[in-house]
Amino acid sequence: MSPHVRACLDCGQLISASLSRCADCQARDNIRHNRPRANYRTPAWRRTAARITANGCAICGRVKRVAAHHIKPRKDGGSDDPSNLLPLCTEHHSELEADIRAGRDTELRRLVELITN
Repeated sequence: MSPHVRACLDCGQLISASLSRCADCQARDNIRHNRPRANYRTPAWRRTAARITANGCAICGRVKRVAAHHIKPRKDGGSDDPSNLLPLCTEHHSELEADIRAGRDTELRRLVELITN
């Protein structure tokens, strides 16, 4: 995959690396949730994410552009507790989320399951 593109988190369609979701999926997400994602902008969340991501991606070790992935999604009752977070670079995070949403059994999903169990 080119470093300038990534998979949409919902449908897997290739999009610009600066985006998380394609326009269609983003529109559906906004309609479905109809709420701001302000909780990720709080100082407490930023401190937690900074601690979790400080050592880099759990898959490749990349230390730039690392996100805190929720092992158990918040929509399924997962928390922002550090024990429920896994540091992943943006490339691995978007690939993993697309695989999960599409129900694909991939090497990355199996590796994350090994790391988190």
